[in-house]
Amino acid sequence: MRDFNLGIIGGCLTHQAGIPKSELYHQRLAKRLEQSDGIRLRVRIARDFRQEHVSRLESLLQEHRLDAVMVHVRSEFCRKAACIVTVHTEGEFRYYLHPFLFRPWNSGWAAVENAGFAGCRVILRRSSPVARKTDCESNRDSAPQDEADVVPGAIRVGGFAIRDGFYIGGVLTGLDTWAIRDELRMLADLHTRCRELGLPLLVLGPSRRPDDYWLDRLCVKLDARLRSATGKRGIPYSDLMAISDERGERMYRPDGFHLTASGHAYVADQLQQALRQIVGAAPEVCRG
Repeated sequence: MRDFNLGIIGGCLTHQAGIPKSELYHQRLAKRLEQSDGIRLRVRIARDFRQEHVSRLESLLQEHRLDAVMVHVRSEFCRKAACIVTVHTEGEFRYYLHPFLFRPWNSGWAAVENAGFAGCRVILRRSSPVARKTDCESNRDSAPQDEADVVPGAIRVGGFAIRDGFYIGGVLTGLDTWAIRDELRMLADLHTRCRELGLPLLVLGPSRRPDDYWLDRLCVKLDARLRSATGKRGIPYSDLMAISDERGERMYRPDGFHLTASGHAYVADQLQQALRQIVGAAPEVCRG
């Protein structure tokens, strides 16, 4: 039996509450690889959600030896494309003018977020009805809460969701393009670092936001750009563009954000062949 250590840089998909541990996508994937290929997949999950990919990889390498890296480009990136940014913190929602609206030539969302949006203009503050424990938290071994996954209910005026206006404003000012460019830059930086370390890289694209036109539009647009960018660099890419499984059943929970158990099975399906190719190309380092 061959061991293979996979570092995963992603979000709550690896530890999603409400999904039995055995049905999470990486657990399904590990079971399949062990049964079909004699590969014992050891998953090492990066935690620091608000850090950029390279920083998360470096933290992971301080604790584990890795044979390959997978990054899941999260649909959470959409929040970077609104002209008014919604932040959930300290039990309230705060609305900021986008920090790069007037300096789109700059990049680095994570640095601004980690600084608590210091120096950014607050448009509005309101208390949050959302409990501090989100759907992305699981049991004692879960990752710390990522409050970026907390989405406020839409405030409507005459049937129009104010939040949609934020994203329309983002399109008109080019912030949707800026957000995608920021994601592509982080991926390019990670690819460079992985090449320096001799680590194969696998990319899992964003999931969909099927119940929100503007967010879903961004996810589909990013998927196309990622497919192109990874193709040019020779990086294996797996997409999550399907909304329903092969039986026609929706793979998204009622919140329109998190995947169902069948959605996790779909993720495992998407990753299995690509990861099998990476493992097959890697030198054997351990047999048990």
